[in-house]
Order: sequence, then C-alpha cells, then structure tokens
Amino acid sequence: MDGFPGNTIVAHLRAIPVPRVEDTGPGWNEAIVAALRPYFILPKKDPSAFVEWMREHLGIRELTREDLFPALYNSLNRMRKGMSDRFWLLDREEKNRMFFENCWGTGPDEDVLDPDFYVLIGYHPEWDIFYSSCSFLNNALIYFRGLDPADLQRESTEVYPPTTALGYAAHLESALYSFSASRADKTSQND
Repeated sequence: MDGFPGNTIVAHLRAIPVPRVEDTGPGWNEAIVAALRPYFILPKKDPSAFVEWMREHLGIRELTREDLFPALYNSLNRMRKGMSDRFWLLDREEKNRMFFENCWGTGPDEDVLDPDFYVLIGYHPEWDIFYSSCSFLNNALIYFRGLDPADLQRESTEVYPPTTALGYAAHLESALYSFSASRADKTSQND
C-alpha cells in the first residue's frame, strides 16, 4: 500500500527528506538504503495498474503514428530498449512542469510547455520497467511503481534495472535531488 495515500506527487516527494549520505564513502550502499527504507512503497504495481496510475496522477496519452514527426521518431529510437516497447507522451500541464523543466536541453528561456517540446515514457516488457526521456521523471516512475518485498532482501550492487533495495533507493535519491533542485529554482526565481 502506498505510504502516502491521496497525496499528489509533489506533496509525496516533499514529505521525504533528501538523505545526507556521501555517495563516495565506504558503506554508501548500506547508508542510502537505510536512510530511504522508511519511504519505500510496497508492493510493486503491475504494468496495467501503473499505466492507470500515470493517467490519473500525471496525465499521459498513448503515442500514435500521427505523433511520429521526425524529431520525436529519432528520440524514440534512441531511447527504445526493445522492439516490443510501448510509449506514451506526458501531458503538457502545469502539474508536470517540474518534469519538463528538468529535461536535457531545457534552459531558462525555453517555454517547456510549448507544443514542440515533449517528454516520452516507455515500457520495456522483458525487463518489466517503465522509463522516460527525462531523468527526473525516469527516477520518479521507478519510485512510484514500487518494489516487491522479496527484492528488498536481495544483496546486490546492481542499480538498473531497479530490482533491489539499493537500486530502488538510488533512483529515489536521484528523484529527490531533482525535486529539491526544482523547488530551489522556483524559490530563487520568486525572490
């Protein structure tokens, strides 16, 4: 069950403290998992339930052949993990601005909600993983999808695909840092 039922994505991320763990020191693996374990969401949502979650909380729409203009087609081919992958476009809504603003190639003068700017979400069935063209959204998707309790017990240093506590914690930490940077940017712009 989601540990923050009914919260928006922003409220949910705001409730998790950014861990103060040096990722270069000895024991980083154990420290990051220990710092973030109280915020793990269990159990992992199956793919169809997670697509419904994304529709409800993010606003997505399935990618169609009509959407495949050359720039989008090239992006799709670069990020594709397999030929059976499915794709969606993230809606250009104010609630998703933080994801659009934290994508590669966006700068302070770019209107990220412009119709020519897009964020893709993919699903790779062989690895059973959702991913995005935006690293912040990619890490957030991994976190909000959840993790099976049995995977929390596995001892491994792999972080991708995120099938262990370490992989899950590493992606959550990245999402929290992106979220914190996004909030700091908004605060400094309002000063």
